[in-house]
Amino acid sequence: VAEMPSLQSLKTAFSGRPFALLAVNMGEGKRRVQQFRKTAGIDFPLLLDPDSDLSLRWGVDFLPTSFLIDVQGRVRYTAYGEGPWEDDEVRATLRELLEEADSRPAPAD
Repeated sequence: VAEMPSLQSLKTAFSGRPFALLAVNMGEGKRRVQQFRKTAGIDFPLLLDPDSDLSLRWGVDFLPTSFLIDVQGRVRYTAYGEGPWEDDEVRATLRELLEEADSRPAPAD
């Protein structure tokens, strides 16, 4: 809950770039998650994992856990606990990943 404003700021800062922010709610129902989205004022997708199946497959046993995933689907950074999303080093890592994405050749038709 505490990191939601920081995540919203991160989404805004990288708007227009090949960057997507997805949150996953572990173990709660749709109604509660929808209410939380309104209260927290977030506009990024908040996916549901009501039975915690997805979270367990990703090895999440501490909340919050955050992953930065590159365009090839590889986990490049993991944060346990409230993420340091305002941190200059973390934002530099994100810019590097975005530059990698920008420099990849376009897929052939």
